[in-house]
Amino acid sequence: MFRLHDRTRRRLLLAGFVLLCVVPTLLVAGWCAWRNRPGKTADEAERLGRVLGLRVALGRFEHVRLGVVRYRDVELSDPETGRVLLRCPELIGSRVNAPESSGGSKPVLELTAQTPQLEAGSLARLGQLVTRLLRRETGDDLLDARLAVERLTLAGTERSFELKEVRGDLITVAAGGQVRAAFRVEGVESPEPARVRIARDRQTSPPTTGFEFDTGGAPLPCPLVAQGLDSFAALPAGSTFSGWLWAQETAEGWHGEASGSLANVELEGLCAGRLGHRLTGTAQLTLQTARFRGGRLSEASGILSAGPGEIGRGLVETASRELAMQLAPAAGSPDAIPYDHLALTFILSPDGLQLYGRSPTGRGVVLAAPDRWLLAEAPPSSQPRPASALVRTLTTPSSLQLPATPQAASLARYLPLTEPAAATWPSVYLREAHRGQEDAVPR
Repeated sequence: MFRLHDRTRRRLLLAGFVLLCVVPTLLVAGWCAWRNRPGKTADEAERLGRVLGLRVALGRFEHVRLGVVRYRDVELSDPETGRVLLRCPELIGSRVNAPESSGGSKPVLELTAQTPQLEAGSLARLGQLVTRLLRRETGDDLLDARLAVERLTLAGTERSFELKEVRGDLITVAAGGQVRAAFRVEGVESPEPARVRIARDRQTSPPTTGFEFDTGGAPLPCPLVAQGLDSFAALPAGSTFSGWLWAQETAEGWHGEASGSLANVELEGLCAGRLGHRLTGTAQLTLQTARFRGGRLSEASGILSAGPGEIGRGLVETASRELAMQLAPAAGSPDAIPYDHLALTFILSPDGLQLYGRSPTGRGVVLAAPDRWLLAEAPPSSQPRPASALVRTLTTPSSLQLPATPQAASLARYLPLTEPAAATWPSVYLREAHRGQEDAVPR
């Protein structure tokens, strides 16, 4: 064994101390100083802003442990208008490896948010962010992600909604990607959570985006649904929607299908300022199916019921003239006629519109007063009627042409265009669809 000089031993011990103690300590201290340097929160907010395309403000940013970060007092806002979109007291993100069905694993970003609040009108802007994520336009490597929120506040212009058990995920594959979310609404009993899915399909040329929405069997308030679907914004505050719909964006516009029920629709609030007639009462609409192409309704069938309420004399007379309905004697007086039931089955197709009475007052009755019938369905020889006849009925009491008014335009853009070619639904299909309802539909 070699004998070392005392000076050599001291030098070796000093070198070991420097390499094994001093250097690691300095590296850890430097790493900690860099992690806690002044301005690191602002740098992280700027980085997130570039990725999300939004203005990001952070109260504090810290690394809890390896692979886990905590953001405090998170605020997202529109970079152009400065309008706040989301506030969140705390957001924790952790990177984990999730198993795949193929047997391997892939990195997943797990996010847990504490009582976030979405401001009114923010869903449309955040929907643009989802689209950018699905299109891979964020500029960073995109991880699959999972989100868990026990309670979320969705602030509306007139009313706020509390969502609970919010779960979401972002999945990316070579063929496309999708964002899914499930939630329940505080105060609404639901057998299943409401679900939203937005998907990007890269196997089409050009790639297309589609979405699905299912209320989970529960009647959701229409103002809540309107936060994500503008078509529901015109419905009164007390109305609800239960059902599902899907749509896909194409070069011709949106194609899709819907089915469900609208309930507690106050007709006075719906019609005020939109139609040229008086109509009050509470309506229920059961939509058996509705298909639209290019943003225009192409086929629909369902049941409409309303009452009691009041209906304008002009609307009754115009329905008789434009829709060929049978008008009861002296039904046109006074100006506002009290009615007990408004009940009908409708079938709409490129062939036209067919209306069948469902009032319990009598067979074929569409509109009934407490003591008599007011309107009955058109005779079979006068059906179907052109879809434009419905627009003329609802918007003007006298014009024989489609009026050039905002009210008429807002209705006509959803109705099918009459085509000279064969109807999409053959007449035999219409007869069979109606035959199953004959017991309930008066003649």
